[in-house]
Amino acid sequence: MEISVKKVTSILDNLRDYKAIEDGVISIPMTEVSIAQVVSQFVRESADFAIDKGVDLQLKIDLSQSIKIFGNVETLCSQVFANVFSNAVKFSEPGAVITFNAFQSGNDVIVEISDKGMGIPEKILDNLFRFDKPTSRVGTTGEQGTGYGLPIMKYFLELMNAKIEVKTSTEDCKDRGTCFRMSFPVL
Repeated sequence: MEISVKKVTSILDNLRDYKAIEDGVISIPMTEVSIAQVVSQFVRESADFAIDKGVDLQLKIDLSQSIKIFGNVETLCSQVFANVFSNAVKFSEPGAVITFNAFQSGNDVIVEISDKGMGIPEKILDNLFRFDKPTSRVGTTGEQGTGYGLPIMKYFLELMNAKIEVKTSTEDCKDRGTCFRMSFPVL
């Protein structure tokens, strides 16, 4: 019950923030942010969510690196990474592994969150970042969603001049699952 209340509260907070920013009522203060600091804060705040379902989180990031991006720590944790990570947990079976990878590639910082879950069907993938199309579906243990998290996440990524790619497979093979690849310009 407590987890459900937190999730609903988070969704409402995300929608309220999105609408307030879009309407120009508030703005997000963007600063120079260490990607290692953001990832470690996110993992500290979110690890219990994966543990509760019996999902393991693997970090593939050198947290001693001082790679910096332009962003907002709270927004990255609560709007961007949380939306992708909660979906990875939701669509993974208990006992699965979710990989959180961050590295520099040329002039970009790449952050990848990958799972070996159900994958995203093509009809949903085509509309994944749209508010006006239904994309919600039930998770592996009955978790419900709204379909609003990923469009909100993409909106906040665009505010940080970041891009997102999604690779997915629903085939029952070793490559099954989904990888969200976010690309941020290095400062």
